[in-house]
Amino acid sequence: MLTKSHITIGTSQRYLFLLHRHVSSHPIKKHDEYNFFKRSILSTDHFQYSLPRLPIPKLDKTCERYLAAVKPILNNDDNVFKQTQQIVTDFCSGDGKRLDAQLRHKNALNRNTSYISKPWFEMYLKSRLPLILNFNFFLVFADDQKHLKPGARITNYIISSIRFMNTLRANWLEPEVYHLNPMKTNTDRFRKYLRFVPKSISFYGAFLQKAFPLDMSQYSRLFNSTRIPKHDCDVLESSFGIVRHIIVIKGGHYYKVNVLDKHGHLFPAEDIAATMKYLSEGLHEEENKYPLGYFTADNRNRWASVREQLEELSQHNKDVFKEIDTSIMILCLGKLWLLSI
Repeated sequence: MLTKSHITIGTSQRYLFLLHRHVSSHPIKKHDEYNFFKRSILSTDHFQYSLPRLPIPKLDKTCERYLAAVKPILNNDDNVFKQTQQIVTDFCSGDGKRLDAQLRHKNALNRNTSYISKPWFEMYLKSRLPLILNFNFFLVFADDQKHLKPGARITNYIISSIRFMNTLRANWLEPEVYHLNPMKTNTDRFRKYLRFVPKSISFYGAFLQKAFPLDMSQYSRLFNSTRIPKHDCDVLESSFGIVRHIIVIKGGHYYKVNVLDKHGHLFPAEDIAATMKYLSEGLHEEENKYPLGYFTADNRNRWASVREQLEELSQHNKDVFKEIDTSIMILCLGKLWLLSI
């Protein structure tokens, strides 16, 4: 069923097309291979509780590194460098010493995280620069010669992504580990050994064999997560309940597609494929002249103002934004992408 709704902007309208597929589905058990990847020998969070915390550098060493960094810049002016040395010396024995003590005290009270975590996130969230080019990264997948048609590729991508998400949330996903000697440690035998090492010290069991578990705390934001524009500092929001839909963008229009049933299980592949084929090949809507996505590439404060104005216009607009924000993921079917996929 295809229904049409819109976000109203003054006297113009920006349309959202919501595609709802009502597909009957039998209950699927948790071990079903269609919904999950192979269960890992180690739980996803096996090493998370024992990861070492990033140590706070000693103040005097930080000051030494700072002077070493500025010396080449000030090399032509000995007087300026001597003044800088004096300023750094005064700081190290005065305000710097006091601030260092405060930082170490705060770090001791928050053993569940790193001292750098909050300011690191704020560095990105407070930046008002457009996300495109400045912060957003991208990945390129290897060309799959088995599935050349856009509909098939899109379907495979969606199903694989949902299987990854389900496996992650079931705590069955293989933990991320960097192996210096993979022939020895990237084996089921080594994983079975580590399974019996308590989680409180599991990192060190791997470390002794030159295998280094990596932090996976941000994996929880891979799905159903978004960055909401706010004035001065954006906000990261995630939806951890059962959300059934993804958003597909094509021609400046937004399509809501349910890919999970009411139990949180994937719809049959043929039904997802039929919907994706219709969206990528069969649907010929006139391109939106005022695509909402343009605003997301603007200065963050301007985008925050525009979004607030749109939400104030109607409850409907708020509901549409919520559908987009809470979606499992967003898939963009641009013209160039469809030609090259």
